[in-house]
Amino acid sequence: MDLLKLKRELASKLGNQGITARFWEIEESRYADLTFKAFKYKDRIQEIAGTLGEHELVSDVKITGPYINLDLDRASFSRAVLTAILDKSRGYGEQPENGKKLILEHTSVNPTGPIHIGRFRNPVIGDSLRRIFEFLGYDVVVHYYVNDVGRQVALIALARKEGVKPDPELVKKYGEYSDKPDFQTFFIYVPAYRRSEEDEEFKAKIDELMKKAETGDKALLEELRRTAEFCLDGQMETLHRCGFHYDKMVFESEFLADGSVWRVVENLKKTGRTKTLENGALAIDLRDLGSPREATVLLRPDGTSVYLTRDVAYHLRKLEEGDLAINVLGEDHKIEFQELKALLALLGADASKLDVVHFSFVNLEGGRMSTRRGETVPLDAVLDEGVERALEVIEEKNPGLENKKQVAEAVGIGAIKYALIKQDPMKQITFRWEDALDFEGDTAPYIQYACVRGRSILRKSERKPSPEVGDVGDSEWALVKALAKFPEMVWQAGNSRKPNLLANYAHSLAKQFNEFYHQERVLGSEKEGFRLALVAGTVTVLENALYLLGIDVPERM
Repeated sequence: MDLLKLKRELASKLGNQGITARFWEIEESRYADLTFKAFKYKDRIQEIAGTLGEHELVSDVKITGPYINLDLDRASFSRAVLTAILDKSRGYGEQPENGKKLILEHTSVNPTGPIHIGRFRNPVIGDSLRRIFEFLGYDVVVHYYVNDVGRQVALIALARKEGVKPDPELVKKYGEYSDKPDFQTFFIYVPAYRRSEEDEEFKAKIDELMKKAETGDKALLEELRRTAEFCLDGQMETLHRCGFHYDKMVFESEFLADGSVWRVVENLKKTGRTKTLENGALAIDLRDLGSPREATVLLRPDGTSVYLTRDVAYHLRKLEEGDLAINVLGEDHKIEFQELKALLALLGADASKLDVVHFSFVNLEGGRMSTRRGETVPLDAVLDEGVERALEVIEEKNPGLENKKQVAEAVGIGAIKYALIKQDPMKQITFRWEDALDFEGDTAPYIQYACVRGRSILRKSERKPSPEVGDVGDSEWALVKALAKFPEMVWQAGNSRKPNLLANYAHSLAKQFNEFYHQERVLGSEKEGFRLALVAGTVTVLENALYLLGIDVPERM
């Protein structure tokens, strides 16, 4: 049993009486455990109250104006919730398979160098959504879309061919990472970009490569793909360190090689909306479909396709393969995504199957970022610093701890992830170390430590947790209700595409547990078995919540 299941059962009872009630309309209240606002059914309020009061877990029903307030039987509900958690453990709150396939696209960093902290919010959100939707019963396939035919990749390929030397200042600055392919690419990309701005002949060669790629030249497309893959190998090493995985790497070049990009262009021409601009570019008018731009460019003046056109070809395939598609994109892609959906609809695809999660970028306090100019804060350096800072805290608080480096890895990386995911995706973040690693604040270490504390209590007891109880005190009841909210919070996080709701819940639960721990004696108390069940339930739910956020929990801290 949990609050989501109980609310659904209550809503179903009302439905049997012809009362339309969705489970989220049965809400928690400061005046009772649950309340239902019966504004539309004032003439039937006594009947509704009677129906709700028939549920075996409801102990009392009160009517206050249009509100029907329900109190739950504390002992019965506590027993049902704790039994469910102890029985299902890591499966508590998990929904059965629903037969729906979700294609989730996230990360997709340009293969021009190391991932920087500003873009790290993308895979953190994306990976959490993957875990949440799998928990909700979806078959999730994660795509990483590789821009291997963009101008930047052509520039790097040409730079390698012409022997552009790595920038010595960058090699010196990031020497500890010089064995990673993404950094090696970065060392060449920056001077090559400077040369492209100053050398017209070099720039013209890049233009020729782009035109040749558009013809579907297999040898060149293969070269560009290898160039991107080299950098991607280094990026993946960093992403795998963070626990992210991708089911399918989709390369942009595939849609030039099979001609699907040009089929998109020809079919859009048939809509009668396209026009040739004065500079020779091919564009389409989407203003009546929500675009703020007078002309959305499909082909450049030289006849080469733009990213958006290739993206349409990719999404036509994607929508054929899945029941639902979600993209995690930076806020700078809002207009392009709106235009993408409009173009897909014009081509007859079911664009309603495509959704997006936009996020605002991350600033590192004191750090300025521009990959082209060589001004970046590599994620590798941030991860290493996080682990180093976590290790310093562990050395201070628990110098005798075994496996300190492994624990520091979990704490340091978890702290960074949590700091990026606890806010609404569209809220801009300035990352600060003192905030992220505060063991007493709204942080991953605070939640992780609540888990570790709970495990320590369970190890020390010789008794087994028991959900049986005679009476449930206020602090115990507050914790039971917090535990019972977990399945609904997972549903809310998935339905709204906002993992931050789950992060906020996890912190709230850890805080509730710590208040319970300081108020109530567990070991040696008359209610030790029941309170141990509360501790075990809290550990399980916190572990589940942190798993859905992509954060590991060390055994000890």
